[in-house]
Amino acid sequence: TITANTYTGLKANTFAKENYSFTGWAKTGDATFGEYNDKQSVKFSEPAVTLYAVWKANPVITFYGNGGTTSGGKTTTTQSIPYGVSTALDKNPFAKAGSTFLGWNKYASGTYAQYRDKDSISIYADTTLYAVWKDDIVLTFNANGGVGSNFTKNAAYDTASSSYKFTVPESTFIKTGYVFIVWGTSASSTYVSYTAG
Repeated sequence: TITANTYTGLKANTFAKENYSFTGWAKTGDATFGEYNDKQSVKFSEPAVTLYAVWKANPVITFYGNGGTTSGGKTTTTQSIPYGVSTALDKNPFAKAGSTFLGWNKYASGTYAQYRDKDSISIYADTTLYAVWKDDIVLTFNANGGVGSNFTKNAAYDTASSSYKFTVPESTFIKTGYVFIVWGTSASSTYVSYTAG
């Protein structure tokens, strides 16, 4: 009960509707947008007013692994979030061999993360997000005249530094009359490019 023509705060909404979010009050039951917010200060001159709760279906985010899978082998997962309310995304459940997860993009062909893992997002309709991956690079270590088999090492992308990080291995090669010093980036290198360790 409120005094006519006097601003009074509405009581907080106590209703709930499964898989829907309360978005305000309206004077008609078929309204799709709220005329009054929760606890808004209102003034009415009518002797009696009925306000109807306005509900919006909670949108669903569908996550696609985009080449990655969950530990259970799934390629998609979903998350329902409140309509228009900033909500943290679920932690990425996908993994892809030989790749590092960067984040999410609205397009399967996206090459950068529009949203990082567990970023907060506000949406008003069902949305699809695709995992963005950065493939490992393969480093080949060549004997360059030494005795021994060339070998390779995978280097994963480091999201913190936006670069590939790896520990340079010791040489397993032997060359008579020579001592291994460092690794170079070409067969004719005569200066230090990378030191073991």
